[in-house]
Amino acid sequence: MSVFRLPKLLCLEINAIMGRFWWGHKEKDSKIAWMAWSGLGRNKLDGGLGYRDLISFNNALLANQGWRLTKYPDTLVGKIFREKYYPTGDFLGSSLGSRPSYAWRSIWEAKPLLREGLMWRIGDGSNIRIRDDKWIPSTQTHMIQAQV
Repeated sequence: MSVFRLPKLLCLEINAIMGRFWWGHKEKDSKIAWMAWSGLGRNKLDGGLGYRDLISFNNALLANQGWRLTKYPDTLVGKIFREKYYPTGDFLGSSLGSRPSYAWRSIWEAKPLLREGLMWRIGDGSNIRIRDDKWIPSTQTHMIQAQV
């Protein structure tokens, strides 16, 4: 689940199995559903039971793999993916490529979620691209714009 994107139908079926377990569904009888599935998935502190939506959880695990490719590019998997899919750049600037493996396609499709949560440190300033990087989180373009 942390390397391959599970089909949505499979995730929905597993969610249904968990729901039947919780609500005690039998052949012709079923118990009262005291709470909607969305309520069961809420945090326990917010009144839910903390069940995870498997589609979102799968996407989060795949984004975590993308973060590992970004943070630890010298691992064996990082070196293999870099040589095959982004030999001159990094994971965040990579493209899907031609004939990608299912593992690469799965991790690559979680890249927007990873971008949404990433931050980087300035450090010595050598990697700053003042015109291309996100600077202002509340504007539409997220970039500094010159006043004319």
